Amino acid sequence: MKIFRSIIAGLVLLTTASFAATPTKYIIVLNFTNKVLQVDGSSTASSIPVQQWDMTGAPNQQWTLQFAGTSMYYIVNVATGKALNMQSVTRGAAADVRAFSRSSYRQQWFVKNDSYGVVELYNANSRLGLGISADADHWANGAAINQWDKQTTNLGWTWMLVPVSNSLPTGGPVTTLSSVVQYAYEVDVANVKNAVRVSYKTWTEASGPDNAVWTDGWFDTFRGVWYGTIYEQNDEEGVYTTQAWGQATDGTWHLIGDTSVMMISASQPLPPSRPAVGY
Repeated sequence: MKIFRSIIAGLVLLTTASFAATPTKYIIVLNFTNKVLQVDGSSTASSIPVQQWDMTGAPNQQWTLQFAGTSMYYIVNVATGKALNMQSVTRGAAADVRAFSRSSYRQQWFVKNDSYGVVELYNANSRLGLGISADADHWANGAAINQWDKQTTNLGWTWMLVPVSNSLPTGGPVTTLSSVVQYAYEVDVANVKNAVRVSYKTWTEASGPDNAVWTDGWFDTFRGVWYGTIYEQNDEEGVYTTQAWGQATDGTWHLIGDTSVMMISASQPLPPSRPAVGY
């Protein structure tokens, strides 16, 4: 009987621990700009602007997804404890963080998974998606996050959910495709994990890594790779080395891998154009 009670006590303890488990924290990255979703100034007021900002790893840029039922989630800021909420159901209304309420449809979101951690976020009440404000400088820190009809805007729809982790960014081999324009190559890295963003560092054999040029990477949702375009530098043809670097969820940068490529010659004709990557 004593053994039986011990087993029951262990099951109760295990069940309690399961319910008390800390939800996964995420950095939510806007694919269109490579900036992240944050609460302005970590304020805990009832209504706080939500904006895009450069990655810092601060708690006001971290979010948890809490299940709300029927494929819907509350998106709750780690720093404030407040839930992502639409101020109004009309198109273009600014997204505010408000007092957390499980009864409010304005705080419930459909998470549509595309691939490789890429998602689209739709408000349960308005059925409109999360995107960047049409009135803002789309690349600026502090640009407001609004809701939009996907059919009428291309201001950014795809988001990446990157779990906050102590693991370093990793990825597959760094590869090059055929040139996309004259004197330019596309450099890719696939299977990237634990990275908020990827950048490419390129230099020529003659100039060396001290004179490297950095290029932002962008996630191609169609091919499931991070890509960047590197160009011939100062009309210098020859061997170019490119490294891929991933930014971890604490803001630090880590080498993923590298490759060497031979740039095209000036006499080579332009190749056929590739389809544009759009949103």
